[in-house]
Amino acid sequence: MLNSFPVDQLKVADDGQKMGGISRSDLIATGRLLTLECNGRATNSIRGDKGYTPKLDEIGYANLSTGHRKKLLMFCAARAYAVQGKPAPENVEQVKNDLSLCRNQTFLATLAGIVQEVITPVLPYVISNVAGRLMESTTVPLGQTKEVTVHSNDWFVFEDSSWGASRSASLNHLYDDTVTLNPRPSSCRVQIKWFQLVANDNDIGYFYNAILAGYYNKNMGNFTQAVNEISTNTIYLPAYLKFITYNSANWASAIMGVSAANRLHRNQLVAYGTYAALQQVLPKGTPSDAALTYGLGQEWMRNGFLGVVGGVPLFEIEQSLLPGTVNTTGQMMFPSDTIIIAGRAGSAYAPIYTAFADGSPLVVEMNPTDTGDMSIYIDCTAVMDTKVVMGSKIAVITNVGSTGG
Repeated sequence: MLNSFPVDQLKVADDGQKMGGISRSDLIATGRLLTLECNGRATNSIRGDKGYTPKLDEIGYANLSTGHRKKLLMFCAARAYAVQGKPAPENVEQVKNDLSLCRNQTFLATLAGIVQEVITPVLPYVISNVAGRLMESTTVPLGQTKEVTVHSNDWFVFEDSSWGASRSASLNHLYDDTVTLNPRPSSCRVQIKWFQLVANDNDIGYFYNAILAGYYNKNMGNFTQAVNEISTNTIYLPAYLKFITYNSANWASAIMGVSAANRLHRNQLVAYGTYAALQQVLPKGTPSDAALTYGLGQEWMRNGFLGVVGGVPLFEIEQSLLPGTVNTTGQMMFPSDTIIIAGRAGSAYAPIYTAFADGSPLVVEMNPTDTGDMSIYIDCTAVMDTKVVMGSKIAVITNVGSTGG
């Protein structure tokens, strides 16, 4: 998904804002490239493949990151100095050693504004990695709501009759339903020491991605909550589409049920789950699993996950850790024992919708702390809402990997 990031977003038009010979537009463009590179490289490392194509080699990335960090700090300092009638700093060491900047509102506001412009256009591509085609993303004007109209998935029932007796047949109903999305603020506050922000030569791409990771986690939480709502509500998930444990029979029944309910061929379906769950969809060599062996080819041996099973491609949902557990229990957000089978995008409704406030999906603010430990607060506010939109039927298989019936 990151490979499809628009190239024009990496070529920010010159806005004429220069401080100390440094262009603000160039800073934003470089920051976006570093964010993509950092995120993409991390994804490649985790997946063990080359899903993202790096645009820089290791040396080029390191040099760009170091240069961007220095220019960013000098630009913000130059703007703060200009307000005071002072000349722009001569080098980045002068900025690092100027402790007054950690409480300078102009410096912090300028830095926050650039960070916000760097991250904002990358957000949709991060969110697309949360749930792929299972979650549709849309935007709403700030302060307004978004109504999603869900058309009836029922069809007319024909009964044996006679001429002129159609009025005695059972009455059919076609109905629409409306789901309202109302984006509302969701915030986080981070405290970071001044020298950690400006003095260390750490990769600044990690700083940008720390914000994106938190945003990703929040959306994964919303997505997981919506999935749980679907899987426990018989209105959304009738009994014939809910299965406990994975086996060949349940897999076939789930595919046939979703195909029939949505009037789709099985090659128009997609199965979603975490790596742990999809790993279980593997032929064991028994006669009952023989049918699943067809068409697998080299996918399992090459990638460590299945490409297509029974004509249905498998799509991995990338996991995210529950906030506060990264250094302790490592609790995952999305259930690792659940597989969802749904229609592909374009063939059926996305079962989950998320709406973001148009133009202001993320607000970043930086302020000095009230303590004397040389720290600053970074406040981030995201404006969004997530709802279940079940115009199309899906199947849910839980307890994947257990030996139950």
